[in-house]
Amino acid sequence: MSSDLDELIEEAIALKNDVAKNGIGVANDRLEIELAEAVKQFDLNAVIPGEDNSMGLAAKGGDSQTFMSLFTKRIRANLCDGNGEFTKLIRNGLHTSVGATLTALVTALGLPAALLPLLIPIAVIISYSGLEAFCEMDK
Repeated sequence: MSSDLDELIEEAIALKNDVAKNGIGVANDRLEIELAEAVKQFDLNAVIPGEDNSMGLAAKGGDSQTFMSLFTKRIRANLCDGNGEFTKLIRNGLHTSVGATLTALVTALGLPAALLPLLIPIAVIISYSGLEAFCEMDK
């Protein structure tokens, strides 16, 4: 898994660099591509449980913005609480690292390996906005 994670981190860094040059739309476009691939293989509501099936419906409909909103709402409490992975990164000064953000997502969510590429644009979008801002949303 380590070499796989290293490759994912390299892809995330490259995407973050692309976003720095060309804007956040690049990450949103990548999210749409990864989302389309993910729904071919998985029921996202089963893999990332929540209160209803709205996330899966957004994914199947190709609505990456709604999917991202629902996804982050589901994971925020877990990652941003007092002992959450993002809180630890913020405390340790790693809140701008897309690699650390991606690693925290992979570790916390325990998704099947085939879904991990979906986390690349999500990690870039979250690190682009900043972990503090992400954790303060909806408070």
